[in-house]
Amino acid sequence: MATEWKQPLEWQNAGTEPSDALKQAGFQGGYKPPAGIFNYQWHLLAEIIKQIQSEVDKKPDGQATMTAKQILSSLLTVDGTGSQLDADLLDGKHASDFVAIEDGKIPDASLPSNIITEIKLGTNALNAANGVVTIPGASDTQDGYVTKTQVSTWNAKTQVKSFSVTAPATGWGDAAPYSQSITVDGLTDGDAHLYLSPATAEQPAEDEETAFACITGGTTAANSLTLYCRDDKPAIDINVRLEVIS
Repeated sequence: MATEWKQPLEWQNAGTEPSDALKQAGFQGGYKPPAGIFNYQWHLLAEIIKQIQSEVDKKPDGQATMTAKQILSSLLTVDGTGSQLDADLLDGKHASDFVAIEDGKIPDASLPSNIITEIKLGTNALNAANGVVTIPGASDTQDGYVTKTQVSTWNAKTQVKSFSVTAPATGWGDAAPYSQSITVDGLTDGDAHLYLSPATAEQPAEDEETAFACITGGTTAANSLTLYCRDDKPAIDINVRLEVIS
């Protein structure tokens, strides 16, 4: 309801508005303001007070402002079905419309009956029942899902096999160009990466560097490695590491 205000004086005489110069300089010593200026001031003050009272009366319970708590209390009195406030909804959905998560999972009882919960590989025709999809079986020659045989074959292709052998200084022969064949059990007939390995990893001694510089190439075959030297042969035994991706 509106506040019971004390009314300001009804100052009817609107008076005369002071000039801009007087507003700027103000009253000076010895100056006698005319009555019109005082009438103007009292009339304007009365009008302003009445305007403020009128605006305050428009607020609930005569309050100029409302606290957040008061606003909430007012909203709760009209919230509910059909209020269009949706104060307790998320995108128009009530909390009861959402599925609760338990231990990071959706409880089975909360899942709709037509949701896919499992995929199986079987011999029956493609079907879906009770949330389980069964995919018909396929041979290695058919297009479809990846078989266990295919997975095993592909995994085997990515395996890296490593072999370490020694090429003795006495195995090079007597005349250039020199070559030496070494038996490597398990080595396949295919491409291999050949590495000359110093006794101390990544720190070859001077005589090892000299020996390594003599090697001009190498070839592999099943269970065999052949090394070649064009002009000079190593004066020491050298270690060779082979890596094969099968």
